[in-house]
Amino acid sequence: MFYSNEIVETVRQANPITDVVGQYIQLKNNKGLCPFHDDKKPSFSVHPHKGIAKCFACMPHAIDVFGFVMLMEKVSFPEAVKILADRSGIDLPDFSEEDRQALEKQKKRERILEEAVLFCHNQLMSVLKLENGKEAV
Repeated sequence: MFYSNEIVETVRQANPITDVVGQYIQLKNNKGLCPFHDDKKPSFSVHPHKGIAKCFACMPHAIDVFGFVMLMEKVSFPEAVKILADRSGIDLPDFSEEDRQALEKQKKRERILEEAVLFCHNQLMSVLKLENGKEAV
């Protein structure tokens, strides 16, 4: 919708996952402490030949370089593409006004979903408490 597959692949090839992850966390033998949870032992693993990374403690699935930047920077996919393109000196075509509006709608939906998740979590936690303040088992 925002960038062609060709542009996305060019950006991916210009940003090896080990280089990008290495800017955020210290890697030793492609392993390190996970930046997404309080990690005591290295559970975050990078697989350069596959172009993916995974934390075996907190991630159900592996992520690629774009997914990593999205999680670290808390940005959307198009924004992650732009961050990585800027990092590697790749010029991207400008978004059309239609693309900008679609991105803003996507961000708004994400904010609404985050609020809904928080509301549901709080409701569930209040249901799990007994009247005298003890938690239900």
